[in-house]
Amino acid sequence: MDWSTIAPILLIVTLVALGVVSRRRRVGDLKPLTPKQDAAIAKANKLGKSDPKAAQKVMDSAFEHEGQRDEEERVALRARAQTDPTAAEELRRRLREDLEVWETLLKSSRKRAAKDLAAQQGVANLEKWESETRAELSYVDELIRRLKS
Repeated sequence: MDWSTIAPILLIVTLVALGVVSRRRRVGDLKPLTPKQDAAIAKANKLGKSDPKAAQKVMDSAFEHEGQRDEEERVALRARAQTDPTAAEELRRRLREDLEVWETLLKSSRKRAAKDLAAQQGVANLEKWESETRAELSYVDELIRRLKS
């Protein structure tokens, strides 16, 4: 796979991460971006058109720790949600946020994919992630019903 195929996928993943971070900042359950992350976003924006590969590396390095921390939190939340209704509700809230991000990205990505064959792979990935999120959300909804009964 060459860079022209990988670039749209990486761009979409970065947009998703930024969308989640942005949403959580508005909701108030995530710490503000660090100065390093703010600087990385500014640098990536400047590099975006002239050197997208470098821009992606800048973003990846700035948000890698945040992504790992979020995934670790979700693993623990999923485990606690099996017996703790509060954890299950929090997991459901996060999944709903994820779903909003996937839907927003899909809407804009489908327009691009109509004209860009490389972006079609990105849309396929987004559709897969949206489907997985919907399935997990359905499972968590059922889990909450069982915990409350």
